[in-house]
Amino acid sequence: MIQRRATLNEIVAASGLSRATVDRVINNRPGVHPRTRDLVARVVAELEKTAADASVPSVAVPVANKYFQLCVQGSEVFADALEAVLSHSAQALRARGCKLDLIRFATDEDEKLSDYLAAVGEKCDGVAIAGKNVEVVGNRLRALKQRQIPVVSFMTDVDADARHCYVGIDNRAAGQTAAFLLGNHLKHLPAADVALVVNSASCRSHEDREIGCRALLRQRYPQINLFEIVKGEDDVESTYQVLQDTLSNSPDISAIYDLSGDNRSLAKAVQDCGRSSLLYIAHDLNPGSSNLLKENVIDYLIAQDMPALLSAVADALLQISAGKQAADINPLPIQLLCRYSI
Repeated sequence: MIQRRATLNEIVAASGLSRATVDRVINNRPGVHPRTRDLVARVVAELEKTAADASVPSVAVPVANKYFQLCVQGSEVFADALEAVLSHSAQALRARGCKLDLIRFATDEDEKLSDYLAAVGEKCDGVAIAGKNVEVVGNRLRALKQRQIPVVSFMTDVDADARHCYVGIDNRAAGQTAAFLLGNHLKHLPAADVALVVNSASCRSHEDREIGCRALLRQRYPQINLFEIVKGEDDVESTYQVLQDTLSNSPDISAIYDLSGDNRSLAKAVQDCGRSSLLYIAHDLNPGSSNLLKENVIDYLIAQDMPALLSAVADALLQISAGKQAADINPLPIQLLCRYSI
C-alpha cells in the first residue's frame, strides 16, 4: 500500500502555523526558525502515522504543536514516579496541543544540567524544571528567559528572576503541616526530641519546609526540640548507616520528619533498629512510600496530586508560549495522606 502523504491544509490545521510558513518549511526555503522546522516535521510524522494506521482517509487531527521538556534533577524514585504519571497523561496533554518529555539528571549533575539548558532552546518550545537552586543552573534559566523561551519551575522553586512562574504546593505551608502533626501527637510530653532529616543538596523545597516547620514549632510547641540528621545526596548505603547509627544511639527520639521525598534509607534504618513505633512524617507519594504507609512504617505523607501538577505545568507553559502573562505562583492543594486514605 502506498503511504498517503499529509497535505498542506492538514499540516496548517494541525500545527496552527500560517500557510506561508508551512509552505516555506515543506519547500526548504530560508527564513524559518529551527524550532518551527522541527514542529512541522513532528506534525507531518504524526499525521502520516495516523493515516497509515487508519482504514479511512486521513483528516486533520489534534497534534502536539508545542513540545516541552521537563528537566528533573533528583533521585530515581522521584523521576520514576513522575515519568509514570507523565505516561498516563500523554494522551490528554496531546489533546491540548502539547507533548512533554522528561529528561533526568542526578542530584550532583549541576554542570551537566547547565550544559543541557544552554542548548534547550533549539530542542523544544519551553522547559519546566524541578531541581537544585544553584547559580550555574539559574544563570542558564535566566538566559532562556531573555530569549523568550518559557521557563517554569515546579515542585521546588528557583530564584524568581530565573523563571516565569512556579507551579506546586506551598512548601513552607507543607512544613507547617508537619509541625502541626508533630505538635498534636507529642503535646502530652513535657519535652520531645524530633529528628529532622535533611538533604545536603541545595533544594529550595527542603529549605522552605524546614523554615515552615521550625517557625510553627517555635511559636506553638516550644517543648519540641529539633535536631538535624543530614542525608547524603544519592548515596543510599552511607545514608542508611548514618541514620541507623543515630537512631540506635538516640533512644529519646520521639518522632522523625523527613524533608526529602526519597524514604528508602530512613525507612530501612527505622525498621532495622526496631523503631517502627516512632511517629514518622515524610513527603511525596510513590510506590515505595505508598507501601511504607500501608505497612505502618510511615504515619503521614505530605504530597501533591501529580496529574494535577503536570496539567498545571502544561497550562503555564502553553500560556507563556502564547505570549500571555502567567501568575508568578500557581499553588496546588497540599495532600495529607495516611494508610486509610490511599
